[in-house]
Amino acid sequence: MKMKKVRSAINQFKFQPASLTFILFILILISLSLGQLGRFNLPLGATYPHDWLIAIFLLISGVEVLKNKSDIYYLKLKIKKIKFSFSPEIIAFLWLIFNLAYQVFIQANSFSLIYDSRILYYSLFIIALTRQSNLWKKYLKLPLYPWFFAVVSFITLFGFVQYKFFYDLRVLFFLGWDNHLGRLVSTMLDPNFAGFLIALGLIYWQALKHKYKLRPVVYWLSSFSLILALALTFSRASYLSAFVGLGLLIFFSKQRSAKILNSILIGLLLLTIGLVPKPKSEGGNLWRTASIKARITSDTLSFVPPLSTLAKQLTGEATHSKIIITRPQPVAFPSSFTSHANQPNNLEVFIYHQTGLIGLGLLLILLFKWLKFVYRQNRLRFIFLIMLLVHAQFNNTAFEPFVFLIFWGMFSETLRLKLDI
Repeated sequence: MKMKKVRSAINQFKFQPASLTFILFILILISLSLGQLGRFNLPLGATYPHDWLIAIFLLISGVEVLKNKSDIYYLKLKIKKIKFSFSPEIIAFLWLIFNLAYQVFIQANSFSLIYDSRILYYSLFIIALTRQSNLWKKYLKLPLYPWFFAVVSFITLFGFVQYKFFYDLRVLFFLGWDNHLGRLVSTMLDPNFAGFLIALGLIYWQALKHKYKLRPVVYWLSSFSLILALALTFSRASYLSAFVGLGLLIFFSKQRSAKILNSILIGLLLLTIGLVPKPKSEGGNLWRTASIKARITSDTLSFVPPLSTLAKQLTGEATHSKIIITRPQPVAFPSSFTSHANQPNNLEVFIYHQTGLIGLGLLLILLFKWLKFVYRQNRLRFIFLIMLLVHAQFNNTAFEPFVFLIFWGMFSETLRLKLDI
């Protein structure tokens, strides 16, 4: 009798569209966990397994929406409710369309179109994922677990394996990657992006502790693992992002015990950073200035449009960026050369370079509006967004494909988690 019930459940699961999207979602999470290890280089640029899986996911979700008249009616109501309060978003969207046309047809640069299409593509996935998660709960009787935190956990654990067995990654320098020695880079192959995700996971873990009443042994073991992994990245931007996140938790916490707990985590992170073995490389030197100077030079000289042309100031000039979608290019620089990304590291410089002063002004207006809204809606979301903005001052964090998906996936999940703050 039990076997018949199991077979019946499997058959029922098999023929439900929600079941198929759930399986696709699990495969997408696996692909995200593998990071740059799942990269495929094509003539037009790099692609990843999750790109194709998301396409199938969106196709199934779109067919479901078209079949469901109530979904279409709901969408029409949402469109009708767009009022003057959304005018900054509408203006920014229209400017982006104009700017894309300018970049493609006037400057003959198609990278902007491809890159922005990927951002839109991922955003549609996050929106569709929210709808599908409700269907999974309704039809498959599945609890809502923090799935994207599982990806961060895998990246953390794999980072320890990489640090132990692949300590010297300088050989990857000749494949186009930075020459890291003795740093935890995990599947991201970058200590800054891996470090930010681990820092985000550390803050998210505090919400899980509050919601699921974790045992002290489980909580402290996992917290220290995240702190140790973060310390081994030697990513100062990630350190700062984590300190800001923990500091905001202390500031917003109403309970004295929560303030003490997060203060202990800050002290533990500081102690761990000081005690972890420092590799004999530039990356392990926390007082290094070469990378800072290289970033400033790169952002100001290579990516800021010349002051001589007003059109370039207003619309931007995307001639060097968007390389993130292309394959890493082999390089022939000496090992002492400090390599950096082929797009601006700073978020504001990146937006200025792509969309000019007008686009940068619109971004600042939208950031101020969204921060106010998120602050009133959910303090945990506000902390996440501040951490992203802090990290994005030093790295192109907000537009890195894996960070974009994992961050916004966890960001959309935070409404289901409540902190006593």
